[in-house]
Amino acid sequence: MKPFLLLIQPTALVAWGLLFLVLMSAWRRQWKLVFLSMSVLVFYSLVAGPLGANMWVNSVEIREPNTAVCQRLESEAPIVVLTGGMQGAPTEEDAVERLHSDSFRRAIAGVRLAQTRPASVVYFSGGGNGPVTEAALMSYVAQAFGLSEARIRIEQASRNTYESAVNIGDLLKVVDMNEIYLVTSALHMRRAIKVFEAQGLQVCPVPTDSRFIDVKLSFFGLLPQVTALSKTTAVVHEVLGRLVYKLRGYY
Repeated sequence: MKPFLLLIQPTALVAWGLLFLVLMSAWRRQWKLVFLSMSVLVFYSLVAGPLGANMWVNSVEIREPNTAVCQRLESEAPIVVLTGGMQGAPTEEDAVERLHSDSFRRAIAGVRLAQTRPASVVYFSGGGNGPVTEAALMSYVAQAFGLSEARIRIEQASRNTYESAVNIGDLLKVVDMNEIYLVTSALHMRRAIKVFEAQGLQVCPVPTDSRFIDVKLSFFGLLPQVTALSKTTAVVHEVLGRLVYKLRGYY
């Protein structure tokens, strides 16, 4: 995006308003208001600016596999791909445009991993509100990218990560397996690992869809932006999700 457009985004306009308040308060020698408005401006920059947003993302994401765990897994360990959201309640089996970008990226990451693990089956886990589930749409994407239908398993009763862990755990007990490659977004990976491990599974994390960017300290690194605020919002959602799962005893 052009620098000028960054300056006039709604998030940036809020920052300009706060800065104007700081300057007007200083001109009127209202020092308490100066301190308050400056504190709000700094906090706002830390949550809505690229530098701060990526700092929060970095503290939450898992972006690299756990080499020690992954090396111990059997070559035929199944691959579990978690769904990442979709729009509405699709009725067509090929309505892949309803999938969120997270779901697309996870499906493709699952296919790529499956290409390096030819003995592994791939479980797509996640339901939905319509007759065609999210897992079914992701499996359609996977087949379009070359994954054989014979290697695909669909678990479509789950409504959240915890239910995916329970349902996948039950399915793997039937085939006497307790090791998995787990594919999900880097931001979501830590919570996913914990709930799957709570089901007695050994997990090799295969994170995808990282949102982290190494931003240097600069004017535009501190300037609030829509994309940065969306990252912080995702971090807050994930942290709250972990808290809820912990309080409910899911891990």
